[in-house]
Amino acid sequence: MSDNSNTTSTTSTTSRIVESFQSWIKNIPFITRIILYTCVTLFLLDSVLSFFPTVLCYLSFNIYESWRLITSTLFHINLLHLLFNMMAFIPFSTLLENSCGSVLYGYLMLVFMITSSLMAVIISNTIYWIDPTAISYSCTIGLSGVVFLLVTVNCHWVTTPRSFILFPQSSFIGHLGGIVAAYIYLYRYLDIIMPSDHLIISIQSSNHLQSIVNLNYFISFNPLNLHFNNNSNQNLDNGTNNNNGYFSRISSYFQQQQQNNNNNNNSTTFNGQGRKY
Repeated sequence: MSDNSNTTSTTSTTSRIVESFQSWIKNIPFITRIILYTCVTLFLLDSVLSFFPTVLCYLSFNIYESWRLITSTLFHINLLHLLFNMMAFIPFSTLLENSCGSVLYGYLMLVFMITSSLMAVIISNTIYWIDPTAISYSCTIGLSGVVFLLVTVNCHWVTTPRSFILFPQSSFIGHLGGIVAAYIYLYRYLDIIMPSDHLIISIQSSNHLQSIVNLNYFISFNPLNLHFNNNSNQNLDNGTNNNNGYFSRISSYFQQQQQNNNNNNNSTTFNGQGRKY
């Protein structure tokens, strides 16, 4: 009787875990899900084929191999590296994709990956030319630069020293590259390469993409989601229209979320989405 009871309890617990995992997966939007699947798949392939990390990451002496700006963000060294990055990336990425739609967010992620990696390369080469130390030769790999970019948009430098103290072997240059890229984003230097609302809607309405657009976890673009009457950002948004200013509009979204949290919580502790990490 006891063995049957234990077996039933174990089966019930396993069933609940599986159901919770399935529910969690269903709530992950399209682009975030693709990045998750890609990182996991590449990690599994790496475990079998044993890629040499220096073939994929960026180093101070191979800046002309441009594909590394992308491959360096999608590969991870070990299971814990992948797990921690996904735990930080998925909640924040889901929030952002739900606010700006899958088409725009897919473009943003490409820009984020390239920009954060490029800033890390510039920082690494600057250190190398000043003093060719071990840090300038570091092989930086993983999605943490993009994660730090997303977190910095909302909570600035809060997590940087904390993470480096807790994980001294983590890539300081990679994290710093993400932070620098975030400030380039916040000061709207990237607005010039952003597509117009009309272009995004046209892409989303394309007949070739309807099978993807009709997926339950595909987030349709709605420009109204990125417009807020936030007085703190009026000095940044003056003169912008629907054809640009996505970065400042998304920043406004995060600030609006933080303001809502502050209104609902009288605590003196720091309020913001970044507290989750």
